[in-house]
Amino acid sequence: MLVKLKDIPEEGLHLRYKENPEQFSVSEYVNKDIEIDTHIIKSADALFINGSIEAELRMECSRCLKVFTVTINPNFSVNYMPLPKGSDEDELELGKGDMEIGFYKGDTFDIDDLIKEQIVLSIPMQPLCSLSCKGICPVCGQNLNIKECNCGQENINPQFAALKNLLKK
Repeated sequence: MLVKLKDIPEEGLHLRYKENPEQFSVSEYVNKDIEIDTHIIKSADALFINGSIEAELRMECSRCLKVFTVTINPNFSVNYMPLPKGSDEDELELGKGDMEIGFYKGDTFDIDDLIKEQIVLSIPMQPLCSLSCKGICPVCGQNLNIKECNCGQENINPQFAALKNLLKK
């Protein structure tokens, strides 16, 4: 959604809407429409954006490969400044204080990029269907959450496997 900077009133602009996941190119993860609630304040050329997102993600457990859903509700607060004149967006050198500031170009701001960024940052690196997930057996492939297997697997560090033969002598 493009927001024209001149249309932001002095008290700020409050946006509350639902959007299709395809709008943000995250439809492979997100099941339903994404609920967005933001408040944009403009002070001189700076933009201060606070908000929250609610989305239902379809994930695959990293231990047992079961497909499950999880609801994310990230809150965000970001600051944007206009891109300095004469600088290219790809070659902008940032100082230490600039790492928490985003930059926009022109007289409009595309809030969709911010929403997509927040959704992607909220995706767990190792999604788990539950904290107690036992995973699958590396020998027979049995889902250990459903049934225990009888593989008799020993957890021996391969670096010390040669020491096991010393006990047999």
